[in-house]
Amino acid sequence: MSIRYTDEPDYNLPQAGTETFQDFWFNNVTFPDPAAQLAEYAAAPLFVRFGGIRKPRLGNTEALNMARNKSWLVGAGSGDGGGRNLNYTRADVQAWYAAQQAPLLKAGVEYFWNDEGETSFFTFHWWNAAQVQTLAAHAPGKRFLTINRAFTPGMSRMGLVVWTGDVSPQWGDLQATPGYVLNWGLAGAAHVTCDIGGFSGDTTALLLTRWMQAGVFIPVMRVHSTRTAVPHFPFLWGDDAAAAMRLALNLRYQLVPYHYSNAHAAYASGVPMMRPLAMEFEGDAYASTLTRTWMDGDSLLAAPVLNEDNSTAVYLPAGSWFAFGDSSGATKPLAGPLNLTLSSQPLDAMPLYARSGSIVPLAPVVQRTDLLPGGPLEVRVYGGADASFAMVEDDGETDAYISTGQKTAAMRTTTYSWDDNSATLSWKVEGAFSDSHTFTQLKPTLFLLAGGVKTADVQAIGTSGTIHLA
Repeated sequence: MSIRYTDEPDYNLPQAGTETFQDFWFNNVTFPDPAAQLAEYAAAPLFVRFGGIRKPRLGNTEALNMARNKSWLVGAGSGDGGGRNLNYTRADVQAWYAAQQAPLLKAGVEYFWNDEGETSFFTFHWWNAAQVQTLAAHAPGKRFLTINRAFTPGMSRMGLVVWTGDVSPQWGDLQATPGYVLNWGLAGAAHVTCDIGGFSGDTTALLLTRWMQAGVFIPVMRVHSTRTAVPHFPFLWGDDAAAAMRLALNLRYQLVPYHYSNAHAAYASGVPMMRPLAMEFEGDAYASTLTRTWMDGDSLLAAPVLNEDNSTAVYLPAGSWFAFGDSSGATKPLAGPLNLTLSSQPLDAMPLYARSGSIVPLAPVVQRTDLLPGGPLEVRVYGGADASFAMVEDDGETDAYISTGQKTAAMRTTTYSWDDNSATLSWKVEGAFSDSHTFTQLKPTLFLLAGGVKTADVQAIGTSGTIHLA
């Protein structure tokens, strides 16, 4: 959860600031006892991880005077806040800023949400560099996370997230969102998110539901609300919408092993998790301009409903495509290239297709990622061609997954391989990492080109194995 937690917006402050403005501490009305409050939020039954919004500027008079005397500020007229913005390109500014933020992390702030930093092309890069210093001093080895309103190439190596900016609760903004995310991915932004539901003003149950469903297949699923509108909690939007949004959230959690492994693949290869059809099907001229249908990793084609009339147009490129929601395999896969017009889709419809010759691991439904129970993992095989998938598991919290010097990465990679001719699923495990969330068993399901499914009993994963599904 991210929230404004310092003093109220500073847009109308004078250039001299005010003596009482708090740049690096909590608003004492909302947070009279920050450490105790954040500890309570983090504990059962809430389990909330708290992130605070940051601006790139100062508002306290004493801090501003010091910064001006040191020539630390960007000139007047540079972005919101005028001449009160810090010049993060300076190493001494970064070091000072990192030290100021340390008490916030000590009080329980998990990450920062960086807003309004378009004061120069590289402001967000160096702003994050300062925050990396803060985290490294406070919790060495902890994985870095910030959410940012702008991106420049090279920032992704810090492990940060960018969002597509302030969008309105309108259908046009929802429809444009996939294209924004796809283009940012091609530019090198590995982890992109958006304001699900819109930034300002009231939305509708239908729009919020459809936006939530699209968010399932975006690298970072993030719902946004504002205090001037009805909050985007599903239970506030009627039983039907709440049920549809619950299904979307459940699917997102089931896809955690798939998406998390795709994130590792993006880290290793630079290939974005969410990619346009043009990237996967280079010779398909029709696919070259499509953004409302996209690939979620190598295996899944997402075509969520983005129209107010509950219709959607789906394009399936060459190959065979299984309807992902048909867990019984009763419907034979569709042969592409094929255009589909899906009219009057029910509120809970999330059109999603699995590519023939793919493997998709699915977790059980949980309420948060640290409840992944280990034990059985559903491994779906979509037949018709050979397939492989490298599923990665690590602690999810630290940088121990990185090998450096004499240090061996603390991670586990289970490579699943499907031989279609022999109908054989095999796997091999590399890496000794294990914790209570590590999957120790698998339940295979084969979806047949002729329709129907074949299953096998739950198997121990061990270090390797083979199952015949003939």
